[in-house]
Amino acid sequence: MSFLTPFYIAGLAAIALPIVFHLIRRTPRGNTPFSSLMFLVPTPPRITRRSRLDQWLLLLLRGLALALLALAFARPFLREAAQFSFNTSPGQRIAILVDASASMRRDDLWRQARQQVSEAVRNLSPADHVALFTFDQNVATHIDFSEEAETDPKRLVSLFERRISEVVPSWQAGDLGAAIANVADRVESLDHASHTESDVAKRIILVSDFAEGAPLEALQSYEWPAGVELEVKRVAPRISGNAGLHLVGEWIEGESPNDGGSAAYASTSYRVRVTNTSDSSTDQFQLVWKNSDDQPSGGVTKLYVPPGQSRTVTVARPPNSTATRLMLEGDSHPFDNTVFVAPLRREELTVAYLGSDSSDDPQGCRYYLERLFSATTSRTVRFLTPQIHEPLEPLDGSPLNLVVVAQSLEENRRDQIQQYLQRGGRVLFAAIDGPALDSIAPLLGSEAPNVSEAKVDDYILLGQLDFSHPLFSPFADPRYSDFSKIHFWRYRQITLEEPSSSLPDSAYRRVVARFDSGDPALIEQRVAQGRLFILTTTWRPADSQLARSSKFVPLLWGLVGAAPTERESFHYVGAVLTLSSSLGGSPKVVQKPDGSEIAVAFEVGHFDDTDQPGLYRIGDRIFGVNVDPAESHTAPRELEALEQYGIRLTGERQRQDAAQRERHLRDVELENRQKIWRWLLAVALVALVAETWLAGLRSH
Repeated sequence: MSFLTPFYIAGLAAIALPIVFHLIRRTPRGNTPFSSLMFLVPTPPRITRRSRLDQWLLLLLRGLALALLALAFARPFLREAAQFSFNTSPGQRIAILVDASASMRRDDLWRQARQQVSEAVRNLSPADHVALFTFDQNVATHIDFSEEAETDPKRLVSLFERRISEVVPSWQAGDLGAAIANVADRVESLDHASHTESDVAKRIILVSDFAEGAPLEALQSYEWPAGVELEVKRVAPRISGNAGLHLVGEWIEGESPNDGGSAAYASTSYRVRVTNTSDSSTDQFQLVWKNSDDQPSGGVTKLYVPPGQSRTVTVARPPNSTATRLMLEGDSHPFDNTVFVAPLRREELTVAYLGSDSSDDPQGCRYYLERLFSATTSRTVRFLTPQIHEPLEPLDGSPLNLVVVAQSLEENRRDQIQQYLQRGGRVLFAAIDGPALDSIAPLLGSEAPNVSEAKVDDYILLGQLDFSHPLFSPFADPRYSDFSKIHFWRYRQITLEEPSSSLPDSAYRRVVARFDSGDPALIEQRVAQGRLFILTTTWRPADSQLARSSKFVPLLWGLVGAAPTERESFHYVGAVLTLSSSLGGSPKVVQKPDGSEIAVAFEVGHFDDTDQPGLYRIGDRIFGVNVDPAESHTAPRELEALEQYGIRLTGERQRQDAAQRERHLRDVELENRQKIWRWLLAVALVALVAETWLAGLRSH
């Protein structure tokens, strides 16, 4: 038996009152005056050991009445009747979300995370349903709700422990806000999938270090589901604080003595930033260059970085050194203490232009090309304009990276270009007019194309782009895919026949871009190992706004085979490496830091399997991939940061309070149905009536 208001049970102490009254002897009622004792003070009888109870039945009736009144006010009920209701509750739908980003590599955080997962599964009730997710930049599903429902409950704990033991924290940065929103949608979507409104409690258990560097911006525009709660189980390292090392800038100081004067690697200076979290107990650090064998190379740079601050310093790679990484020493958590630097290579690129316009004519094509292909500190560009009697390629034997044609081709020049294409060259043909297009028909393996000047009322836009093509893959991100601000006023309509089978090396023709009228804007034709690109318009101001667009520079540099702003050491784990040189030739082989090799087809212009920090070698290029700086900000974040996004936070104490409130409501409902207090009051009234009758009888 249980009591709804057990405080009133204290009223049972009132049973002692009748006993005390029965044991106190009263002064006799009759008084007889006596002259010799009139000056004495009367004394009431004292309770002694000889005091005894004479009216046992009367005492029992009075005590019983008081006890029944106290029990009635305590409102007793039988809890056994509620057991069925508790056991048949719908349970909870729980999603366990574990942080698997780079910061979880610190100390024994991952062991703590696995332990939290095990404890969460062990504390489930038989009616609960649970799934397991991990996240870094993306959310990975390890056990979904359907698999859990098909699993024997006796094996559920071992299943979760086995699956989480197979996971290893990645080197990527964690997008905490996006992961929480993603899993909340998955938990809520089960109700929408069944087209029912479920009263099942929904909860997300987040196991994470909940660091300051984890972004929450994805929650700003997210409407949190009303029926989902979030419980945060924070894991913390034994030693607080963390220092991180990250690359800020790099530049070439001069050619290395070992370069021999050719376009080779140059000595480089690097600007790096050292950050120290606010909860750190260390402020003394040093920077050391090391080679691939983990041996020091060069001197040591000492740094003083107080907790909560950062310092930016410039360090130079030691002369004649094979050092490929700069390391920060003095920190307790080394996961972000290494910067892998790709040696800057001073490239020599050659671009040939075939056209009749001058370099100082802003209304022509050459004017913009010469300014686009300008030299930088890491790259020298030769811009050639060979005359009709001069050979197409440089006489010194250096490779020719791109040929831009903006005129009609004569036969001898066309033969030179065809030979250049057969050796794997790249040619961009700007269709300035119909006769110019007719002159390249032999290169296309077909008859003279059907060319006409397109009729444009006002302007026309690019309406269809192939973002899978290496030229446009850098613009695949929605932030950069808008080409609607580039207006075209003139272009040439061109109809090409299929390539002739007499050309054995002609494999395919591909329309890379179209205008919104459906006409081709950029056509790629494979000629042997080379690529011929036909632009049915030009970048002259009279034809289009292309030259004045921000898209013009990366497009032309993509044809050359290099990105103009790509810094080969400024990549983070999970980044996509642009392989512009894959426009032609054989498949590329990417060597990862662990020594494994992956072949990338020449049609693919990117490599996205950057799952670890280190140096990636792709042909003659080296890319440095490092840990995202956001992962270095490991100071714990306050949980209140989640509440401002409308998230309902819960915890062990909140769950106990909620369970207590639910239990109390069930007790009230159960007590109202049983109403045992009415019977107790009835019996108490019977006892009081009997006590009154017996007391009156004894008084007579």
